[in-house]
Amino acid sequence: MKRLSLRGCAGSIFALAVSTAGPLPAHAQGFGDLALGVALDKLGDEVNQAVLNAGNVGQATEIEAGREASIAIAEAKNAYADSLDKTVKTLDPEVRQSIDQIKSLADGVANNTITSVADAESRLQQITNSLPFANNEPQVTSVTPRFVVPARNSYPVRISFKGNFINAAQNGLTPSLTINHKTYTGAVTTQEVVFLVPVSEIFPVNPGADTSKFRATTVSLDVPWLKSEWLGLWHEKKDDKFSVFVGALPPSPGSLILSHTVTGSNHVVRTFTSQNFHICSTGECGNNDDIDHHVTVRPDTGWHVVRGSSRAGVGSAQGDHSGPNFVADDGDQVTYTATTIHHRFGSSGSIDFSISFQEYQDQPTTTTVSEPVALLWGDSKLINYPAGSWKLAVTTFDGNHLEFAGVDSSQKFVNVGSSGGTDSITTANPATLVWP
Repeated sequence: MKRLSLRGCAGSIFALAVSTAGPLPAHAQGFGDLALGVALDKLGDEVNQAVLNAGNVGQATEIEAGREASIAIAEAKNAYADSLDKTVKTLDPEVRQSIDQIKSLADGVANNTITSVADAESRLQQITNSLPFANNEPQVTSVTPRFVVPARNSYPVRISFKGNFINAAQNGLTPSLTINHKTYTGAVTTQEVVFLVPVSEIFPVNPGADTSKFRATTVSLDVPWLKSEWLGLWHEKKDDKFSVFVGALPPSPGSLILSHTVTGSNHVVRTFTSQNFHICSTGECGNNDDIDHHVTVRPDTGWHVVRGSSRAGVGSAQGDHSGPNFVADDGDQVTYTATTIHHRFGSSGSIDFSISFQEYQDQPTTTTVSEPVALLWGDSKLINYPAGSWKLAVTTFDGNHLEFAGVDSSQKFVNVGSSGGTDSITTANPATLVWP
């Protein structure tokens, strides 16, 4: 049978029954033999698992879409509270159509086919518009913050539920919020309910957690309200419950790598070999004796003599000669002597030799040393390296890459400042950070 709802008369609802023939909508098929409450619970479990999976792989959009789906499921349970025990196939077509829309949204979350948060919000609005809310019945249209920022030092998180809360300000009808078995009350208007909850009670910080993983938890909003009956002559108190996801950013802005250069020197030693020296007392040299002929060689420019490493290498020698003989290797030079004698008759002396030695140079070197920097939200760390010798590379949890080589306060998640000549890294204040 199809139910036509007529509103009016101080909130009274009258229903007329007509034929309900027709197949189940596409997405709702397979739920026909399930009770409506069971079907909605199954969709809730599907969304729960999808949100958990999304957090593990850092998919923020799916977490936000999961929040919209959880609101839709909660509102359907509230709107159809009197029909939760009925099987889906026996429900009116408009009810089955709403369940089909909710299942389509839940499947989109589970299959990662929600293209944007705006898409999920639009689909939630369509579902909400199709639900037969009673007069005065509370509705949730949005929840903020979209993501809580966990912190080492706890601070109050302002959790806001916007929507319609007509009776919320009345005595005995104050909404409450339950998180991890603790219940909170807050400030209310007819369009917003606000709770202040310590962040440590929602998401205890986990310094060792993966910097790319989001988290999500379920909070339960309980909203008492008055259901008007029969021309407003009496009121029935009811409680609508909203089980809604709240997401959390990873515990850190991301991966931070601090690199700095270390200067040093590399002691290099190599062999130096001089040119060939020719000393003679033969006719080509003027037929004169050449006594203690000094030969001095110096290392290449910028290099130094390794003392005690020299030697003379004789290429050829003949006649009356002596040497070459070592004289000295101080003052970054090496000296040898050789002697040749002239003979009018007989063999005059001649000698060819070269001088070799080890030369060294201390060459400057620079080495880059990298170290991870473990910072949570609201943390800071001094950079104990001279300005100009370091670089900070940051890969944020949302996939952006940042590089710092000096003071920079323009970034949202990480900044570098300077005080007293010392640079420091500071992450965003979790109490004021809003993302996205």
